[in-house]
Amino acid sequence: MRAGELLRFYRKRLGMSQLFVAEVYGVTERTIRNWESQEREPGFNDVVTIVEKIFKVPLDQAWEELRDDQAKYKAAA
Repeated sequence: MRAGELLRFYRKRLGMSQLFVAEVYGVTERTIRNWESQEREPGFNDVVTIVEKIFKVPLDQAWEELRDDQAKYKAAA
């Protein structure tokens, strides 16, 4: 699992747009898009700040929920 996957998973789960997250965090929409598409890797501090301050979820909980979601997807396939 990569940090961009986590950002995309939680952003979509909360119904936030890339533009919204970018504006709140103070980066460009392109930056968020690049992180989510894994063209670029966000820094650890970027991930922690976005997940905990914008998404309002503890980082360890967010990773666990992504892992559980991916496991359900694989089991259904």
